[in-house]
Amino acid sequence: MSMEEQLRQALQECEELRKENARLRALLQEQDIAPKPRQPLKSNAEVIQERLSIFKGLFKGRTDVFPKRWESKSGRTGYSPACDHQWHPTLCKKPQIKCIDCKRRKLTPMTDKVIFDHLKGERTIGIYPLLEDDTCYFSAFDFDRRSWKEDVRALLSMCKDSVPAYPEISRSGNGCHVWVFFSEPVLAKTARKLGNNILEQTLSEIFQVGLDSFARMFPSMLGTFLLLPRRQKNRPHLAASKS
Repeated sequence: MSMEEQLRQALQECEELRKENARLRALLQEQDIAPKPRQPLKSNAEVIQERLSIFKGLFKGRTDVFPKRWESKSGRTGYSPACDHQWHPTLCKKPQIKCIDCKRRKLTPMTDKVIFDHLKGERTIGIYPLLEDDTCYFSAFDFDRRSWKEDVRALLSMCKDSVPAYPEISRSGNGCHVWVFFSEPVLAKTARKLGNNILEQTLSEIFQVGLDSFARMFPSMLGTFLLLPRRQKNRPHLAASKS
């Protein structure tokens, strides 16, 4: 086929498409169906802010303070409340003065930047779920021993038709948190009562096995924290329970 013939064929196809578009527009008008306007593409900043809002909407805890992971030169690791003045050359007197006794201590609040850095993997933080009025927005079950997979599956199966529960496997792959979120703040004792009922019902179904890997439930007491989840690769899959 010559170049002229290819051009003629392309123009003919364009004309047919134009007529088809006109026919479809007329049909939409006839049926009183308005085409939906195209949504503008979101910027990276808007996408990030949207995802941060979703994350914060689930993991609601104290915002005036958060625990931050630390590692010493000798390899020791731990968590302590983040402080704006930590290791400041003139304001911080560690290790001579303990943080809890420091009069210049300024606790770092939980901000979007703090959460964003955690999700990016630039820092590792936790959250204090128990609020100062003894309420909470979520509870969590901690499983960390050998049989955790079987025990978590049993608990999720129990929650399947009544309580939405979501598993989050630890970074090591050797444990799991199961999260239960509340749409509004509830008394911590109510959250613990719900958790105890779930555990009792699960045990009644697998009493011959037990829940040997269950370690503890949150919230427990003021000052107790959980690590916040973040996306990690190469972790074993465990389906969530949804009611």
